[in-house]
Amino acid sequence: FEVGPRRVACADATSADGLCLQLREVAFDAQGLRVGEPGEFAPFGGSIEGYTHTEGTRNIIRVKQFQSDATPPGGVKVLDLVVESELVPE
Repeated sequence: FEVGPRRVACADATSADGLCLQLREVAFDAQGLRVGEPGEFAPFGGSIEGYTHTEGTRNIIRVKQFQSDATPPGGVKVLDLVVESELVPE
């Protein structure tokens, strides 16, 4: 996923401040090169275990997703690797 540099207000935020991460899927080939064009950012109200967002920083992250009857809808996302980080000026 690519995590946008700024959080946005959203209705399904799990944070106390009512802000959500902005996420979009990014694809890579077997050699680790980006393929295709990512879609638009969408608000993500959940959390990614092990990931702490720093306002103003854009990240490409690899997550593992787990689904079971005991997990919330959409499963549990766990940070596996921070692939890229970039400080984005306002």
